[in-house]
Amino acid sequence: MKKLFGSNQQSPHIGKTFQVDRYHVVVEDVIAEGGFAIVFLVKLPNGSHLALKRMYVNNDRDLAVCQKEIKIM
Repeated sequence: MKKLFGSNQQSPHIGKTFQVDRYHVVVEDVIAEGGFAIVFLVKLPNGSHLALKRMYVNNDRDLAVCQKEIKIM
C-alpha cells in the first residue's frame, strides 16, 4: 500500500458516510491505497477516529485471506 502524499486529487470517498454494522462513519481522509484495498480515516458520531479498511475480493482464495485478516484484528 502507498500513502497518497502530495496528491492534488481528492478521493471521491471523502465526506461520504458508510454504515458498518450499527455504526455510521464519515470518511475524512485516505490513509493508504493499494491494488486491492484502501484504508480510510473515518470519524464516528461521537468524534472518535478510526481506520477503516475496504478490501476488494473477487475469488474464494482472496476471500479466505480477507476473512483471516478480519479474525486477526
